[in-house]
Amino acid sequence: MCIYEVTEIVTAVANAVSAAVKVQEARVEKAQYEYESELYTSHAKKLENRATTELQNGIEKARKQRLNAILDGAEQTAIIASGNLGVTSQTSLNIVDDEKLNGELDALTTLKTAEQKYSTYIDKANQYYANAELSSKKAKNAYLDNAIEYAKSNTKGKLSNIYSLFEEGI
Repeated sequence: MCIYEVTEIVTAVANAVSAAVKVQEARVEKAQYEYESELYTSHAKKLENRATTELQNGIEKARKQRLNAILDGAEQTAIIASGNLGVTSQTSLNIVDDEKLNGELDALTTLKTAEQKYSTYIDKANQYYANAELSSKKAKNAYLDNAIEYAKSNTKGKLSNIYSLFEEGI
């Protein structure tokens, strides 16, 4: 057996081992990106649930504030009536209306705060979804990119070997 043949065999084995390593690296990289994508999607779903809960709690709290404002207005009417004051007088009506308006203002403030929190959570969830999509695309391209890189590195070596053989005048 000629040294040239042994060298070719060793080179072929080395190339095969190198190819196997590159394939395994590509699989690991793809799995990593797929895991990241799943993780980002999971975080996004949690944030969406939190956003929905926050908005629902805000709506419920605002509803209770409105109801309490109506009850407080009725209580003020009862207090005014028990003091032998005219319930239909302008002062009495202003007091009751102020109670209702303050309750409505509190309810609207609560709703606005809840909607802002909802919007913040949804924006964060959308960022996670965008990151998940990016990781998913990276996972799809990981194997292909590594295969192309391997082909380029192997082709360069073989082309330079072939070129040197032609220069030597086989």
